[in-house]
Amino acid sequence: MSLDSSCFSSQTQKTMSTLLLNNEYRDTGSLEELLESDTIETVIETGEGDFVYQKKAAKKSKLCIPSLRGFRVVDINTIIYCEASSNYTNIHFTNGPSICTPRSIFEYEDLLEDCNFVRIHKSFVVNLEHVKEYIRGEGGTVILSNGHEVDVSRRKKDLLMTRIKDYYKF
Repeated sequence: MSLDSSCFSSQTQKTMSTLLLNNEYRDTGSLEELLESDTIETVIETGEGDFVYQKKAAKKSKLCIPSLRGFRVVDINTIIYCEASSNYTNIHFTNGPSICTPRSIFEYEDLLEDCNFVRIHKSFVVNLEHVKEYIRGEGGTVILSNGHEVDVSRRKKDLLMTRIKDYYKF
């Protein structure tokens, strides 16, 4: 896609030049690269000739897990699944023992929803990256990368299928 800077007003071009001078694109000076980059999500020209841009939020890659001794910072991709245990949550990892944390599974469902995790049962939130197989049934069963089998509730089956279709090429 080739962008012609003449399609922008002179005020917009001036503002874009300012943006180019104030960010990592100052070396290239390329308006096209700035607009096509992953850094800028939306570019809006207001009626007054002003220029507004929004940066994309950085994807979360770390999670801070509280414990009795303090907290532990973990890479989100190493989490296979979270399992509810009353008002606690057991978090299972690819590279080590599980951690019991004093937060509810509901809190982790909210924290991890944007990181390709999905709640498939009242007691389980799984990382779609670690789903290796789905076996049909009333709700079905998911087999994870560590070989653990987790039942899918009937009510969560459609959500799981939708999220899997969005995440993987299907």
